Amino acid sequence: MTPEAYREIRAALPHRPSWLAALLTLAWVCITLASGAALVSRPSLWAWALGVPLLAIGAFQCFCVLHECGHNSFSPSPAFNLVVGHLASVPCLMPFYSWRFIHQQHHVWAGDVEGDPAAALVHRWRQRGTVPPLVSVLWRSWLPLIALQQ
Repeated sequence: MTPEAYREIRAALPHRPSWLAALLTLAWVCITLASGAALVSRPSLWAWALGVPLLAIGAFQCFCVLHECGHNSFSPSPAFNLVVGHLASVPCLMPFYSWRFIHQQHHVWAGDVEGDPAAALVHRWRQRGTVPPLVSVLWRSWLPLIALQQ
């Protein structure tokens, strides 16, 4: 597909970023994170047990916001997307510019195991014929620490 054909198809799609959706989403993420932080800071074990999952959900919501900002589709304003992307990247422990660059390259090279930066490590492991033991343990335990390589 040529870039011109892609732009033509994209222009025909009904999606346009909305200020209302962006601001409501930000409010919801802030409420989730604030609720989780408030619960975790209480001396009660029950409050802590409720707060930790809320913080995890809030961190995931931040990643979703970061992702949309990286595509410049969170709000109608590229400057607002940039600021919010940087802020949302903090709970994700990911620098926004670096993540956005790698993610854009991922979209350029999606499906190409050698060119896709998201698949670069997997490609190297496949070439060597082995996966590092720590990675195997993390993968089997569902700990998302492999994301740190990004």
